[in-house]
Amino acid sequence: PKLRRLDLWEHPSEMSSSQLVAFATAVAAGGAPSLQELTLPGVTIFSNPDAQGVVALVNALSGGHLSQLKSFKVDQRDDITGEAFMNICRSLATGQASLLQTLDLKMWDEENPEEGLRALAEGICTRGLTALTSFSFQ
Repeated sequence: PKLRRLDLWEHPSEMSSSQLVAFATAVAAGGAPSLQELTLPGVTIFSNPDAQGVVALVNALSGGHLSQLKSFKVDQRDDITGEAFMNICRSLATGQASLLQTLDLKMWDEENPEEGLRALAEGICTRGLTALTSFSFQ
């Protein structure tokens, strides 16, 4: 439980939706209370992406199980649709990850990010993301 940095972004690494479910469920069960830096790799359509992994990640974020997070990076994932992106952003904006300083999110071009970006902006304005100093969205 002393893990502070987890970087899974080495290309050509991928994390399937089912692997993301397992990871996020372990985090929600108290498996990484000290985690400060989290970098998640992408997933492609060939991995049969579904929303369960993103839902589990959102639950871990919203439940405060990543409250020590200072850096969060997510590569392009087919399971992060416009709605899933919005849910991730809303969970970040709740203030449950108020120490977050760096946020790097990548999304496929055809998705609709407006609602998610609006949620992030509201989180910044309402002090849910007061420590955020670096934001990258591609």
